[in-house]
Amino acid sequence: MKQQIITLSFLLISWIGFSQKTFKLDVAAEGNFGSTNADVFRINTTVSPATTIAGVYQATNNTAGLNVLQDFGYCGNKALMIEKPSGVGRVIITSYPDLTALHTFPTSNAPQTLAMASATKGYVHMTNPRSFQLVDMINNTMTPVADANNDFSGNTQNMVYGNGTIYVQIAAKIVKIDTVTNAVSGVITPGIGTIAGIVFDEIGGKLWALSGTGTLISIDVLNGDALGTPVVTGTSGVSLLRTYNQKLYFWKLANKQLFIYDTQTLSTLPLTPVYTSTMIGGSWSFGYGRSFDVDKNTGDFVICSADAFVAPAPYEVVDGTTFTVIGSGSIAGAASPNRCYLQTFESPTPDLATLPTATGQCSVTLTAPTANGGTITATTTDPIVYSVQGDYVVTWTYENNGTTVTQTQAVEVHDVSVPVAAVQTLPSIEIACNVAITNFPTATDNCDLALTGTTTSPLTYATAGTYTLVWLYTDAAGNVTQQNQVVVVSCSTAGLADLTANSTLIYPNPATDFITLESTSLIGGKIFNINGQEVMSFNATSTSTDIQISHLPKGLYYVQLLSENNGISTQKLILE
Repeated sequence: MKQQIITLSFLLISWIGFSQKTFKLDVAAEGNFGSTNADVFRINTTVSPATTIAGVYQATNNTAGLNVLQDFGYCGNKALMIEKPSGVGRVIITSYPDLTALHTFPTSNAPQTLAMASATKGYVHMTNPRSFQLVDMINNTMTPVADANNDFSGNTQNMVYGNGTIYVQIAAKIVKIDTVTNAVSGVITPGIGTIAGIVFDEIGGKLWALSGTGTLISIDVLNGDALGTPVVTGTSGVSLLRTYNQKLYFWKLANKQLFIYDTQTLSTLPLTPVYTSTMIGGSWSFGYGRSFDVDKNTGDFVICSADAFVAPAPYEVVDGTTFTVIGSGSIAGAASPNRCYLQTFESPTPDLATLPTATGQCSVTLTAPTANGGTITATTTDPIVYSVQGDYVVTWTYENNGTTVTQTQAVEVHDVSVPVAAVQTLPSIEIACNVAITNFPTATDNCDLALTGTTTSPLTYATAGTYTLVWLYTDAAGNVTQQNQVVVVSCSTAGLADLTANSTLIYPNPATDFITLESTSLIGGKIFNINGQEVMSFNATSTSTDIQISHLPKGLYYVQLLSENNGISTQKLILE
C-alpha cells in the first residue's frame, strides 16, 4: 500500500499531566536512646501515588530498627549505617538503595560521623576512644587510620571526600587522610577560627571552609593547599555548609534563613538571605545534626527539623531557582532526622502542549513526540502505523526518572481521492449479437493501485443497435469513478449454413510474426488490445489473407472480423 504524506491539522487533543518537580528523599532518623525506632525513611513522589517507606532497613531485613542511627551515607551501590547507643553499637555495611545488611561490626567505641570515599571505602569517626577507621566494604574489614603525630585531637561533625583525600574538621583545623595509604597526610589551618562546615567543590577543585562567625575561605588542594582570601559574609551563627555548581549554601539556623555565596561571580557582600523557612522547630532542632542537603544536579534543597525530638519529622523540599516549596510534610515514625539526601526531577513537559492530528489518505506512520526540549522521547503501547480507514487515538507516555506524563494524539486515515481511469476515453466496442464482452477496462487508485471496472450493464446483446456500457471503478474506501463506453452490436441475417460458410479461420494461434485468415466472405477487420484500444486494422480477401503482427507487443488481443454481409464476429488471439 502506498504511503501517504502525513498532514498536520492542529486540533485540541487532550493532554494529561502538567509540568512539576518530583523528588526522592532519604532521611536518616536518629531515633531515641533505648528504643529501636532509628532507621532510614524514604519518600518517593516520582510515582503516583507517592510512596513512603517507614524504615527501609527494617523492611528489607525483617528486623528491628537501630538504637540511635548516628550517621548514614552511601556511594554507588553501597551504604554505611552507624549506631551509637549507650552500650554496644554497630557499623553496618549494606547494599543501596535497598539497605540489605551485608556485614556488621559490633563496637562499643561510639561511632559518631562517617564519610564515603567510594563504593568500596568508607571512613568512620569513633569517639570513645577517639579514632578514625577505614571500612573496607569489599573485604569487610575495619582498619585504624595511622596518625603518627596525634593530629586527631578532637571530635568532628564534618568529614568530606575529595581528590583522593578525606578531610576531617576538628575545631579550627582540617586533618587530611590519604585514602591510598590510610594515614594522616597533613593538617590545614585556615585561620578563620572554629570551623562550622567544610565542602569540596568538585568543579573548582577547591575545599571550602566556613566559620561559625560567617567567614568563608577556599583551600586550593591542587596547589599545595594554598589559602584564598577570606570572605566575610556579614552574618554569623551559621552552619550546614553545602555546595552546588560552585555556589556555597549555608543556614543561619536561629532565623531559619538560607544564604548562598557564588564563588564565580562573587556575590555582593554582605549577603542577604535567599530563603526563609516557616517550618516548625527551634534553633537547636531546625536543621538538626546534618539534616540539610542540596541536589548536586539541580540545586534544589531539603531541610528537616527534629522539632521536639519525636516523630513525625517535618521536612520541606525547595526549588533552588525559584525558592518555592516543591513538597513538604511530616514523615510518620521518623524521630529526630540528622542526615538527608535529596534527588529532584523535572517532570516531563511536552514540547507541544497539544499534539497535532496525524492524517493520511492511505496510511499514517507516527513519529514519537518529545518533551523537555527534545531530550525525552515519548513511547506508546499503541500501534504507530495505521493502514485501515478510520479514526484512532494514540496515548504517548513521557518518562523522566520514574515521573511520567501522558498525552494523546488523534489519527485519521481517510481516503478521499477517486480512482483515475487508465484510458481517458474508452473506445467503442463493435461486437456481434450474443457475443460476450470480455475486455474489462482498468483504473489506478492512490491506495489500492490497480482496479478493474465493474458494471451492471449487460455484457451480451441479442439485438443489433448502439448501447452505452457504464463502468464503475470503486476503491476500498468507497470512492467511485464512472466511465461510459459505446457498444455497437451487429447481427447477421444469414442462415445457419451461411454462418458456417462465412466463418473465418485464424492461425496460428498463439502467433508470433503473422496470422493467416481463411474465409469465404471476409472483407476486413480490426485488432484490439486487452484495454479495448484499437491497435491496427486490415483489409482481407474472401479466401486467404496474411496479416503481419510482429510489431505488436506480446499479450492477449481481440480480432474483430467483418464479412461481406456486414456480419461482425470477434475471436481471441494470443501473441507470443
